[in-house]
Amino acid sequence: MNYFHNFVMLFNLLEDNKSQVENILSNNENLIKNSDSDFINIPQTRIRSKTFDNIDKNLFQPIIKYTMPLCHFIGKNIWILKPASLNRGRGISLFNDINKLRDIVYENFQIKGIKKSEFSINSDKIFNLKQNDSNDNNLNILEGYIIQKYIEAPFLINNRKFDIRVWSLVTQDLNFYYFKSLLNREGYLRTSSQIYSLENLENNFVHLTNNAVQKMSNEYSKFETGNQLSFQNFADYLKNEFNNTEIFQDIIKSIKNLIIKSMLSIKKKLNQKDRKYCFEIFGFDFLVDKDLNVWLIEVNTNPCLELSSNLLRLIIPRMVDDCFKLTIDSLFLPDTNYHKTRDYPINGYDNQENLWLF
Repeated sequence: MNYFHNFVMLFNLLEDNKSQVENILSNNENLIKNSDSDFINIPQTRIRSKTFDNIDKNLFQPIIKYTMPLCHFIGKNIWILKPASLNRGRGISLFNDINKLRDIVYENFQIKGIKKSEFSINSDKIFNLKQNDSNDNNLNILEGYIIQKYIEAPFLINNRKFDIRVWSLVTQDLNFYYFKSLLNREGYLRTSSQIYSLENLENNFVHLTNNAVQKMSNEYSKFETGNQLSFQNFADYLKNEFNNTEIFQDIIKSIKNLIIKSMLSIKKKLNQKDRKYCFEIFGFDFLVDKDLNVWLIEVNTNPCLELSSNLLRLIIPRMVDDCFKLTIDSLFLPDTNYHKTRDYPINGYDNQENLWLF
């Protein structure tokens, strides 16, 4: 697949994008401070990289003030560190004091020539170091990492944490789409295997909902097949909890708005080298806090398309096939009978209907 050259800008929405950020903030300061609607609703975040450290941090004070609700801090002062260049939950750590953070960075990355007692997380020497990857014995270059405020009081399903995975497509024409079933029944939630608690920050089966992490738990699939729930399951749960059918629709609306704003923030710079015939599917991850606010946690390139449950075996083939109809098939026209022999039916939708919504 021919990736967009600048797709990384979508994952670091504020990084390598100074002029765009300045323009957004200057034009929307009143919106950020006074509006009840979300802007780019992300938890308080510190991006650590060479480029970002050159940006005037005063630009972000309106965002910091706006995105620090009480449910993010209930007395534990927990933060989460995520390496920028890894996926599948690798390298993610939780901590609640600066010494623990220093230990995490020092122990996970090969720091040579610096004693641990003298090591500072603010040192530029931490960049372009190599990280030990115990999963495949590989060495990965550390291009940067983010430190994000951990949402200490998330909304829970049956006392367990979950996040929401949503797909978005950017085509060769720089048009972007959501998978249409997002607005109906066929989206999905990723759930944890164990009861939520802040007592043990090193228990990834409590705190990280990545399938690659959860499938290593002895309780994987104990509550839901593949630790996944459909949007219909989620809507039913909310209705039973609150006797209200509008909460689910409000959450979906917030997700949709956050995808649009994220894409618009980087659209003009996504393909600066003008590569032809690029397209890409992105995986947006969202979290709902106990006050039912929706937060964009991260955006992933090359999202996992593993058919790990009956739900995903239903959705993913149709999603990928409809993606190809919008991209590859528009350049290399298939035989007229081709799609008649390749149906991926989903109840409630016509087989010839493309489920990517522009």
